[in-house]
Amino acid sequence: MKKSKKILSTTLLSSVLVLSMLTAPVAYAASAPIDSPQSITTKEGVTVTTSILKETADERTVKVIYGNEVSVVTYDKVKNIFTVQENNNPIVSFTGKSPQNINPSITPFAFGDLISSGFENWWGSSYKVFDQSPQWSNLWDISISSSPVYSVDETSANFSNLSYFRTAVDATKTAEISAIAALGIGGTAVIAGVVAAPATSGASTIIGIAIAAGASITAGTYCWNAFSAHNDAKYYISYVI
Repeated sequence: MKKSKKILSTTLLSSVLVLSMLTAPVAYAASAPIDSPQSITTKEGVTVTTSILKETADERTVKVIYGNEVSVVTYDKVKNIFTVQENNNPIVSFTGKSPQNINPSITPFAFGDLISSGFENWWGSSYKVFDQSPQWSNLWDISISSSPVYSVDETSANFSNLSYFRTAVDATKTAEISAIAALGIGGTAVIAGVVAAPATSGASTIIGIAIAAGASITAGTYCWNAFSAHNDAKYYISYVI
């Protein structure tokens, strides 16, 4: 009889332990994703992985890994504020802002026949090239973001940088069009975040900004292409004006 009581006690204790394990709350790490991570490989061969860490009616937090870059981005849907931490650097916050569109028809220095032109939709950089032959070399009317329009005579010394600037502006425009097509009608907050992002932001941050504001991972990569090409345009124009 003593042996039976011992077996009964052990069985009862095991049942209690099992029940307590079933009813106890499970603790999750704060950084655990609430969805299945998504990954794509860019045409450059870089793997991009994204996860949503938090989703409420007012806020979304995402984590993006782009090659060796890692960014966590939170978007306040109510206040239109983005908070970013890239590669464990100090956290930065900024408010989304509207694109800096310009009127590409404005040409303060128009001489000769227009032979080439282009402009960005989001940052407002632009160029127009006028043929002034046979008296003079080509004239370029160029601007970067919200800067004034500068008139620059093409020379052998600045031709390469002017050409690279034109290529970068065209690349920005192409990426913007692709991003808008991928975003659909709900891309206003995405574009506002990308335009307002710090100039030093990496790919993981720009893609994270886009996804946090509601974009797909594909649309986010287009946003990064536009942002990167715009930075190229700023780089090349700095050697001209």
